[in-house]
Amino acid sequence: MPKDTTPKGQLKQNASILVGDEIPQGKFVTIPAKDDDIGGQLLPILSKGLYTNPLDCIREYVQNSVDAGAKKVTIKITGNSVLVHDTGQGMDEAQLLSSRKFGISGKDLAEHVGFRGIGIYSGYDLANRLIITTKKADSQDELIMKFDFGGMKKELEASPVGTITLSAILSDFTSFSRKPSAAAGKSFTTVQLEEISEVHLRKIGNRAELRQYILQNLPVDFSDNFDFKQRITDDLAQNVPGYKAVTIELQSDDEEDEIITRPPLNGLRAPNIGPIYSDGKIIAYYWACLNKENERLGENNLALTKKGTYKPSDYQGFIYKCKGFTIGNRDQLYTLFTAGSGTLYRWYTGEIYVIDDQVIPNTARADFETNAAKSRLEIAVKSKLEELEKAAEKIRNTALSDKKVTEALAALGALHNEISKKGIDTFEDWDKLRDVRDQIKKHRAKTSAVIKEKADQSLKIVEKLEKEIRTGVSRNVSTSHSAKRSAKSLPATLPFPTKPVDPAPERTLTDVLKELDLFDSPSSSRVMEAIDAVLVDVLGSDSTAYQRIIAAVETTLQGED
Repeated sequence: MPKDTTPKGQLKQNASILVGDEIPQGKFVTIPAKDDDIGGQLLPILSKGLYTNPLDCIREYVQNSVDAGAKKVTIKITGNSVLVHDTGQGMDEAQLLSSRKFGISGKDLAEHVGFRGIGIYSGYDLANRLIITTKKADSQDELIMKFDFGGMKKELEASPVGTITLSAILSDFTSFSRKPSAAAGKSFTTVQLEEISEVHLRKIGNRAELRQYILQNLPVDFSDNFDFKQRITDDLAQNVPGYKAVTIELQSDDEEDEIITRPPLNGLRAPNIGPIYSDGKIIAYYWACLNKENERLGENNLALTKKGTYKPSDYQGFIYKCKGFTIGNRDQLYTLFTAGSGTLYRWYTGEIYVIDDQVIPNTARADFETNAAKSRLEIAVKSKLEELEKAAEKIRNTALSDKKVTEALAALGALHNEISKKGIDTFEDWDKLRDVRDQIKKHRAKTSAVIKEKADQSLKIVEKLEKEIRTGVSRNVSTSHSAKRSAKSLPATLPFPTKPVDPAPERTLTDVLKELDLFDSPSSSRVMEAIDAVLVDVLGSDSTAYQRIIAAVETTLQGED
């Protein structure tokens, strides 16, 4: 189809020519849309369709506050009303009038999250009245805009569909006023939703649910007790355009005021922070902290918070952020760890801030709009998460190897203590030494430097003991003579404990799988527990055969030969 080259200034002229005429043949012309082409029913359709959770309404108004440069936002629930008050730059008369526009926004996509011009109407389905009061710092007056949502609803319900235009209903049921302000030199905006329906008020008024929603979706600042707060926020502020973090205070009639900050997770390794590239261009910025314990984040990481207030699952893994606001949820990136196995995914906590302004959140903030930029982002993020997974896997394997070698050293220490008392029982102690030596050699390569040094020293001692036993056998020396001479040749100090250790408790297959953090879904847990129960029933958990099976399974899952 040929491109329409009609100058915009000729649209009205074309329209007047075509009034009462038929559409011409053989050419394309423009026909301006009229007010009565857009019905008033569009307002409730969008409000109910886009903001299905009443807490999404709170998000939209806080989003406007953040875009206005607010450092603090107060959410107050009183009676059947909700107020969202911010200390942002406020609006003048022209800006306030412009904010009433539907689906039209003057916000810069690169600087603001809100850009569709719909969010101000998110409270339509919740309340019967919306009142916006605002003031610029240099103004003496407060400006007020009131939406009679209740009147709009009644009018639309009483009129046949298509008989009322959107522009007409906005004109008839919005009003403006001004009054002198007592807040000289200050700027602010207050959004007040009045006569909220009871069903919506119950959800918004649930302090625990509201707190959880705010923490998971809004650009809330870190707690001062979080060890890496300054390092992460400084880095994000420097490298993420439009990065903002606000203080949010909750107030309600029957509860104490509460400042919302992210819980101070503890027991984490120092963060990895840096850019994510695509074709040499930075398209995102991330931070990631790995649990110090070799396991997924748990209650221990929330030890500094009030018990029961937060759940570890809310902070396991990664989440997308756009100008500080959450896009999707933490399960969204789970499949990017090893094609979906995700064993180590929940050992991390972190965020990925999207910088590429071509990656656009959808209106529900549940995902990004499907386009080439989103595909580039997903490929680049997957590559970065694979790097983080390999780093975590190396740490896990080192910890497992350290544990195995430490157990072997303890066994060697106990054997040393036994030999010192009774001498060497050639055949029995030979087998024990070989088992210890094999265990140390098997895991030594992946151990930490300290454990590896101890392992090397211990292998020399094992080699010396083996030599003593072989020498005693080849010379046909009596067991007691060989034992006596070998015991005297042992070093006075050893790089491992010489005190006998309690035997390790018998483990089941389920224990091994849980230690390796392979119980990621209820179905896999049930299957593995069923298999384990059958093996125990048939073989017995204390049988040599059963213990050999779980040892082999454990070795295989660790990636060992």
